[in-house]
Amino acid sequence: METENILTRVDFSHMRNEQHVTYFEMADALFVKYPTGVPALVSHYDAFKTNYGVEVSLLDTILNSPYTKKIEQADHERDEIFGGLNAFVQSFERHFDSNLRDAAAVIRRILKQYGNIARKALDQETAAIDDLLRELRDGNTPTAVQQLGLEPWMERLETANNHFKTLMLDRNAETAQRSATRMKDARKAVDRSFIQLIIQLEATVRVNGREPFEALIDELNAHTLRYKNILAQEAGARKAKKGGEEV
Repeated sequence: METENILTRVDFSHMRNEQHVTYFEMADALFVKYPTGVPALVSHYDAFKTNYGVEVSLLDTILNSPYTKKIEQADHERDEIFGGLNAFVQSFERHFDSNLRDAAAVIRRILKQYGNIARKALDQETAAIDDLLRELRDGNTPTAVQQLGLEPWMERLETANNHFKTLMLDRNAETAQRSATRMKDARKAVDRSFIQLIIQLEATVRVNGREPFEALIDELNAHTLRYKNILAQEAGARKAKKGGEEV
């Protein structure tokens, strides 16, 4: 009996919401294209299809929300302010006043610890900005902040970040009114039901042989491998950007 996976696996948690939906859209299409006719598989497929339908409906609700465009604009605004703050601090690194150069060095060390905040996931960026502002106002840092005149930048960044938080809360409340299911929970349900489906498919193949399911397996593996490569490329790009870009 085979013990290795017959079907290629990919970490669904690393997919963005749109990627998650499109991955399973194609996976679903393949099961429709190559119906198995096996009762146990049909039962698992029906459970997956039901959960996937909930996720698609919820994503449509989020994407069609009037808050979504506002959230994108608010995120862009805080990214621009953070970039301006960073450039403002950098401008002091060559200042003729050594005290200001030293102050800039203090702030730059802190900024480097946070990396390129604008490239983080939305919720992670929100938390990172809160942490950064807290650190800039704590300990010995305020002296450097005062020397460089950073407080106006920090106030604008805090205001923009708080505005973003408010919009996210408003959209979440709107989504909750339309659906009792959160996207995070909907995705987990899809993941679980699909994994159960492919585990059942692998068990069926081991008992009945691969030939009746050859086309489904080959195309599903090719589809999964393509997404696996996309995720690996995106992860590599983020790592290279983090290591090669000075902030």
